[in-house]
Amino acid sequence: MITALFILSFCLRSYGYTTLQTANNQKEKDLEIQSQLQNLYPRSPIIKTIQIDNGDIIDCVDINRQPSLDHPLLKNHKVQRIPSVFPPEIMKRNHMKTESESAGFSTTANCPYGTVPIYRTKKDLVEKAKNVSSQMFRNVGRHSPNTLSTNPDDHQVFLRKNKTKTFRYYGAVASISVYDLNLKQDQSSSANIWVESGPPDLVSVLIAGLMVMLAVSPSINGDSTARLFVYWSVDGGQKTGCYNLHCKGFIQVHPRIAPGSRIWPVSTIGGQTYEMKILIYRDPMTGNWWFVAREQNDMIGYWPKELVPYLGKAATDVAWGGIALAGNDGNSPPMGSGEYPDGFYDRAAYFRDIRYLKKGLKQVSPTNEDVVDEIVDVSKCYGLQNDKLTRSDFWGYRFAFGGPGGGSRCR
Repeated sequence: MITALFILSFCLRSYGYTTLQTANNQKEKDLEIQSQLQNLYPRSPIIKTIQIDNGDIIDCVDINRQPSLDHPLLKNHKVQRIPSVFPPEIMKRNHMKTESESAGFSTTANCPYGTVPIYRTKKDLVEKAKNVSSQMFRNVGRHSPNTLSTNPDDHQVFLRKNKTKTFRYYGAVASISVYDLNLKQDQSSSANIWVESGPPDLVSVLIAGLMVMLAVSPSINGDSTARLFVYWSVDGGQKTGCYNLHCKGFIQVHPRIAPGSRIWPVSTIGGQTYEMKILIYRDPMTGNWWFVAREQNDMIGYWPKELVPYLGKAATDVAWGGIALAGNDGNSPPMGSGEYPDGFYDRAAYFRDIRYLKKGLKQVSPTNEDVVDEIVDVSKCYGLQNDKLTRSDFWGYRFAFGGPGGGSRCR
């Protein structure tokens, strides 16, 4: 009897200790997230707050006192309001009548002159964004598909410009068809362009494109709708990795459009197709890397050269593709439109008019003779159809990508 009571007492104490330890761990986690939330908000006064019908809350802050300027490497950084050099093709707009239309944004912030919009966030999205930041880099690749991710439920489909000798890239551009996706809790799916350079453990990487993310609760930028996003890392994703403005670094300049802006209208499968042009390029005068969106060439902002040492002169790799990050249940989300490539560009998502930027910012399409890596890590769940360089001036070099995702069959 005494032995039984001792065992029961020991179990209760152990249970109590475990419960207390779990509570303490959660408390520490909550404090860390709360600290991150506080860091997201600017120290400078909010000039104007805008409430959007879809639940978004936008704060307009002084462009010269935005939170990113608090980064230790940017103490003496002066905001560059416009690029000093534009790519020659950037002023050319395509006026051809096609089945695809240029997507815009459901709402713009209309912040006062001299301010930039910052989307407010919540605790659950900060936690999800932190996971996205740590997972994202492992799914962009300079290595073989088998080493891209440590999570078998995260997947990637992409096209990477191959090279047989050292080659310098000064940017990359493409137009991407836009779809909202039906995601489950904690999943995210994106279509991206990225540039990178540096040794494996110190890679500087910049990513921009369209992301659909569903956080724990579908609120404040976690609502399964396509939104603009940016990402950067400078150490191969080991410690750094920053999604949108969830850490300091990316400098905003546009008064109405920001990372987190909802893209609208979006495509319907078998119906009207809408697309978004995404461009990343290096300003040859300042060394800053600019993010440009839409056919209207909206200058969203830039990554200062101080942040990305191995991209100081140029990139050694460029790529275009999709990344699917699984939720806690291990199910991989849909990618692209959620449909496999089947030869119909009004059903599967696509990248078209793919180009990379050479010295002098000349935009060049890969040729059909170029070696281009095609990466699909799990063909059971996703696909890639590379139609290469077409004769159409509108389509250019194009490929379709994506798929429905799934559970254990995707591993």
